[in-house]
Amino acid sequence: MSAIYWTHSSKSYSRQYDVIIIGAGYLGLSTAYWLKKHNPELKVAIIEKDSIGSGASGRNAGFLTKGSLLFYSHLTETWGAEKANLLYEYAQNSINLLSAEFDLVCDSIAAPTAAWTFIRTDAALEKISKIPQGILKDYTEVHLDEAPVRHATPMKKVFTGSGEFSIHPTRLLSLLEKKVKDFGVDFILGAQVLKVNAGSKPEIETSFGNFSCEQLMVCTNGESYLLPELKLDIVPQRAQMLAMKLKTPIYASGLFYDPEARVYFKFDRPGYLLVGGKRLADEANENTISTNVSPKIQEALYQYVTNELNYSGEQLNTWAGTMGFTKNELPYVGKISNFDSCYVAAGFSGHGMGWGFKTAQEMALLLLGKINEPQLVQMTK
Repeated sequence: MSAIYWTHSSKSYSRQYDVIIIGAGYLGLSTAYWLKKHNPELKVAIIEKDSIGSGASGRNAGFLTKGSLLFYSHLTETWGAEKANLLYEYAQNSINLLSAEFDLVCDSIAAPTAAWTFIRTDAALEKISKIPQGILKDYTEVHLDEAPVRHATPMKKVFTGSGEFSIHPTRLLSLLEKKVKDFGVDFILGAQVLKVNAGSKPEIETSFGNFSCEQLMVCTNGESYLLPELKLDIVPQRAQMLAMKLKTPIYASGLFYDPEARVYFKFDRPGYLLVGGKRLADEANENTISTNVSPKIQEALYQYVTNELNYSGEQLNTWAGTMGFTKNELPYVGKISNFDSCYVAAGFSGHGMGWGFKTAQEMALLLLGKINEPQLVQMTK
């Protein structure tokens, strides 16, 4: 097993913890934060095979969002109006919880903004009409001429809603890292988890040796396939991003969704556009663990910017991250079957930033014995 010698040679670790968390992304860091906030005496470690935020948490578009309206039409079709409404409220509560816990704006981590969903077809409008009013009441239909961006393809309608944030994901992760380090959490970085052994005290075999704990928390999302013994039915799927410097300093505030084109985008600052999606341009090859970008997807993103948005400019950066998808696009949270004292929060299907902070809080309360099951489990029974 490959492991960098310099990552760990000068550091000695305890081999026994109250709680070990696998994964130093948004969920792992947030769970450690809530555990130590509720119980400062708890001995907690985070094991990460790479660096902090090296997975999807640090490779996303910087959307702290509830998701597009069409996502909630999908949840309405799948789970019914009542549960779709509860899931929407859960996402909003998670965003509110994060913004209440930290001063994101003053720390230059996030800026409050609106979400915009563009609708191209009557079929999509029909789906939106079936979304519960508890969700639709938060959105306003805006005249197409008043939308902050225009498309070459005529749109049927555009809807906007508030309560979201445009974030700098690595700054958010750095804030969480500092908070949990100040709490005394150990970081075991560069350690590949080889196997999790079940038992009253879970044992984790790693490239740095074995560790044991009273409770184990798995926050591996798209990399859950590395722990096949846990039997988490989470499929890794790549998502790609393109950053462009435009020829003119255009700027529009908001998180923008064109869901029927499978595209989302935002302006990072005047003249700088981030655009992601277009998975269907090469769908078969996007079902991968690779974080390399593909020419076909990148070309599709570039063509969207130039042909649909009518912007011209140069490519600055291209990157990709691996998301973890479940069959119903809702995460696995709670106790892992047939593994004593082992818990999971993974498989957020692209919605980890929006739902993650509240999920982490509830998972911490579950591990501490303060609740019987997370709210996400209750809502999807």
